[in-house]
Amino acid sequence: FAENADLLITATATDPDGSIAKVQFYSNGEIIGEAVSEPYSFNWQKAPKGDYILKAKAIDNKGVFAFSIPVNVSVSGQAGQLNYTENFDDAQAQYWQSSGGIWNVESNQYRTPSGDGVYTSFYGGSTFYNFTYSARIKPDWANNYGLVFNYTDTKNYYSVELDADPKNITLKEVKNGSERTLATGTYTGGGQGIYSAIKITNNGKTTTVEVNGKVIFNAVSTTAFTYGKIGAYTWYCPAWLDDVEVIAESRQFPTAISTVKPQGKELVCYPNPLSHGTLTIQLEKPEKNIQLKVFNTEGQMVWSDQQKEGTSVTLPASVFPGQGMYLIRLKSNDKMYQCKVMFQPVK
Repeated sequence: FAENADLLITATATDPDGSIAKVQFYSNGEIIGEAVSEPYSFNWQKAPKGDYILKAKAIDNKGVFAFSIPVNVSVSGQAGQLNYTENFDDAQAQYWQSSGGIWNVESNQYRTPSGDGVYTSFYGGSTFYNFTYSARIKPDWANNYGLVFNYTDTKNYYSVELDADPKNITLKEVKNGSERTLATGTYTGGGQGIYSAIKITNNGKTTTVEVNGKVIFNAVSTTAFTYGKIGAYTWYCPAWLDDVEVIAESRQFPTAISTVKPQGKELVCYPNPLSHGTLTIQLEKPEKNIQLKVFNTEGQMVWSDQQKEGTSVTLPASVFPGQGMYLIRLKSNDKMYQCKVMFQPVK
């Protein structure tokens, strides 16, 4: 982390037989902030240079409390830079993944010929925070197209959506599958069969959007997802993507504090970290009416399933949408178990 940068600290807290009153955040044993509602997070502004041990303390409605496992953080005097560029000139789209429709490289451009649905494709090679994302995109038809950012999965992301005719533009938030319009406007240039240059600047709190060199949206509040992947979006429209560039000011991703809970038993999950194959969740004894949920560090549920009974549960690696820490929460009748899993996919 860079010196004097804002450091977003997040924690997940649960209480099976009551409620969480508040979560306090500690640095080297001293309270630096607290949160009284979900998502439990604290923005440590202008963190000074040094090494720190961060912990979270969850306190429930009865005054019972528990500390998280400590997280070590180093704040240096150097602000790094993470750059990613892709022009597809090598006829490859390395680490790009489709979440619907057909996407491939054609004529040294990233192309989807699919025009029969709403499709996205994202770059899975890195997660970006505090970045500028620019690309050129061209629609074949007079329908909608654009870019996605802070992408977690198909149900959680932001999109900049352009209509080829009329030339309207919309900034949208898709959260848990529900779509919400954040801003609307118009743009010039581009259109059917013509490339438009889109530039998105996001600092984890607000988003500014430029199209063909003109600012359309300035500092729109976008706090639901503070970081994520980047990609492309089409709405019943074949399209072409080219000249992708991402410049992230630093590798200062939000710091996730380990799960804290006043009560509840830990699951045994292995292998952990998980890179491929399946994750096995081992219970202490046979359980019935098993409900299993997987959450990311933002508290968003990314997967759920249920099982009539058993002493173990297995999850395929495909359950986890991207690299990072996840909370596995299992409920059986009136009992609750949980564990943390680090997913580090093989590249």
